[in-house]
Amino acid sequence: MRRRLNADLETLARIYNERATDAAELGDQGRYASWYLLVLGFGAMVFASLNVLVVKTSVVGPLAEITQATDRIANGNLDCEIPHYSRTDEIGRLALAVAVHEDITGPRQHQRILERTEQFLVTVVENIPEGIVVKDARSLRYVFVNKAAEEMIGMSRAEIMGKTARELFPVEAAELIERRDRELMERKQQTEAIVDIVDNPVRGRRTIAVRRLQVGGPDRESHLFVSMVQDRTGQPDVAS
Repeated sequence: MRRRLNADLETLARIYNERATDAAELGDQGRYASWYLLVLGFGAMVFASLNVLVVKTSVVGPLAEITQATDRIANGNLDCEIPHYSRTDEIGRLALAVAVHEDITGPRQHQRILERTEQFLVTVVENIPEGIVVKDARSLRYVFVNKAAEEMIGMSRAEIMGKTARELFPVEAAELIERRDRELMERKQQTEAIVDIVDNPVRGRRTIAVRRLQVGGPDRESHLFVSMVQDRTGQPDVAS
């Protein structure tokens, strides 16, 4: 019995020794796992910090600069430079869209200036006492008359525009007007007033003084004759 008891004790001791060895190995593995998790967590923090830095440098910063550029454009500064439009990613496409908008905004600004200037000139032309008559040099059809010219001729603008002198005046008056047009074509400009007596179908015989100019030329798409007319009927020195 003593020998069997000693054998059982040896077996039990061996089992305890194996269990202790296994427990020590598990402890070592746990320490290794703790260090591994610690290093992994530190690496994740470093990666997240780098990611934030990259996003700030590559995305947030350029977006802020593009936003500032759009604000400057909205405030009327059309000469500002649009940053990052040479990039090939979404930021570059956004910057390019802003740059294209700036290119479009510039011409629109100039167009508004031209429209205001045109409106100013039309207001002036409509309210001067001289009659302003504009013809197409090729067809000799009237393309514009101001208010003073309407009153001198005695017809409305709608009745005059698009027609020739032969469609509006008696034959003798129409031939005189056409002769003056041919003289203008040869002389280019007629800055001195020429006094003529014409038969107006509405207002009767009138004495008019006319200065004539050419705008453009035969080789231009827009070639116009501009006549500035004064009604001198009843004035004493009509030949001056």
